[in-house]
Amino acid sequence: MLEDRDPVVDHLNGERYGGKVLSLIPAPEGWFVGTQVSQLKGGTETYEEPKVYPLLAWVLVDAMFREGDRKTQVEPLFLTEVEIVHATEFRWQQGAGDVDEDGQRTLVAVDVIPAPEAVADVPSYGKGNLKG
Repeated sequence: MLEDRDPVVDHLNGERYGGKVLSLIPAPEGWFVGTQVSQLKGGTETYEEPKVYPLLAWVLVDAMFREGDRKTQVEPLFLTEVEIVHATEFRWQQGAGDVDEDGQRTLVAVDVIPAPEAVADVPSYGKGNLKG
């Protein structure tokens, strides 16, 4: 049963884990998901190239968090280069919150944005500075 699962142990064992989709509603055209992965170490944050993916739908997710908490929430469902994922699952796949042996922490931002042409400041994903 889902209640008997330990998401922290599952994640450490490499199992795909992030939450169960409970329902879905198609997204309107013209919206995308912007992602930004960064690493934080010693007060310095380095950013990977931001990416933009098509928004497919809004989903109600029984989200699982590393600490073992669960929360039902609405999230974007989007198409990456290889698969369809929701925001919580994407964060898990990218290692959000992980700290490596050197003390570097991985941060992952996922934001819904208008068509990329309307976004003037691409590196601002995840900082609440989106323009559109």
